[in-house]
Amino acid sequence: MVKSRSDTAPLASVLCLLLRFPNIKKTIASTALTAAFVLLAISHLSKSLDHSQRKASSSTFTSASRSIQPTPVSVFYNAYFPPGAATDDSVKEKILDILREQMRQVGIESVLAGRDNVVVRTVTIGAQLDYATIIAEACAEINLECTHEGHHDKGFEMVTQQHLLEYCQVPENESHIVGYIHNKGSFHPSPAQHRMRRGMTADALSEYCMTNLDSTATAANTCNVCGHAFRSAWGPMMWANFWSARCDYVKNLVSPFSLQERNTFAFEHRPQQMTTDLFNEHATMFSLPTDERFAAEIFVGTHPKLVPCSKNSGREWWSGDPPVRFRDLILAHEVPFHINGKTYEQYMDDLESDGHQLTDYWMLPGMLWRYHVLYNEMPPEDSWIWRHYPDGEKWQQKVQAMGYPRAFYHRYAENFEQQSRALVGFD
Repeated sequence: MVKSRSDTAPLASVLCLLLRFPNIKKTIASTALTAAFVLLAISHLSKSLDHSQRKASSSTFTSASRSIQPTPVSVFYNAYFPPGAATDDSVKEKILDILREQMRQVGIESVLAGRDNVVVRTVTIGAQLDYATIIAEACAEINLECTHEGHHDKGFEMVTQQHLLEYCQVPENESHIVGYIHNKGSFHPSPAQHRMRRGMTADALSEYCMTNLDSTATAANTCNVCGHAFRSAWGPMMWANFWSARCDYVKNLVSPFSLQERNTFAFEHRPQQMTTDLFNEHATMFSLPTDERFAAEIFVGTHPKLVPCSKNSGREWWSGDPPVRFRDLILAHEVPFHINGKTYEQYMDDLESDGHQLTDYWMLPGMLWRYHVLYNEMPPEDSWIWRHYPDGEKWQQKVQAMGYPRAFYHRYAENFEQQSRALVGFD
């Protein structure tokens, strides 16, 4: 190794001294030379220690960086076992095959595989079986941590979502991620149902979703709910109800058990001039659940602070801001419901030409009204909602100029005060 000038300076000075004064006493020269070598040794030792300290510091930093664990994930699994599973082994085995398959998707096939901070929390509904043993055996095979959160003889997916909500409302869990999956196809089995279930489970637990939801990831906080096939109409909702979400968002949701009642209340107490002509009964069953189970379908998308990420079709991902207009998204991904003999596209043309989008309950006006009834909140100023829905900018201007709910009073002056007073008494 070539030494720098600063390393050899003390030794060079002594050599120069000896050359200039050849008669200098040997003892003095010897002492000076020894001192020079000591200084040189000290210099090298100092540099060596400094290098070691910097290396150790770098190693410690690298080790600390590597020790940062991904956000803990709890996957809540709604497992329905039909009554026949208790008496017919063939029925039972078909449902168990679905359970094992989805456990393998979590513990082997997904990005969560091999992590020690992932738990599958199963809630069972239906037939009485030894679920503790069933779940333990299925998870032991793939070294996956699992719990049986409880059993209900009857019920819909809301029972599992209530477990999920209560988990997120525990303060130490607020930074966690929760997943929600269910054994689609257990009630109406078919090859199509099984294909859909596998794909939807994979999407909800995908690397894309986990990265965008994880507070420790580089591209964190892109969204707060991620899953399969987000729909900005009929909810908003994740189609077929497979998703993952951040607990700091979920903790603020209303109970899934109160959604049907609250949505019905919002509909019955809507301003009288707010029309309900846009969609037929099939399309509106999610925004106004007439069947109790549909409340579970819209549960995670009901809050005005929703920021969705989703794989909508093929490789197209919705990430925070929608890639297309509301109209184009609906036409591309939804069944074109026929209304009064017209296709949805024809009906949208009529509405846009007549300016009715400021009044229909199934469009943004109804969404804002439901936000008011359910949460007494409006979407944030920078929300994608204002930019995506028809007339979103007009409604945002009204809300900003007048506050909320006075924006509705300005638009529906005839009966708003009466309806607003009714809402105050709603618990």
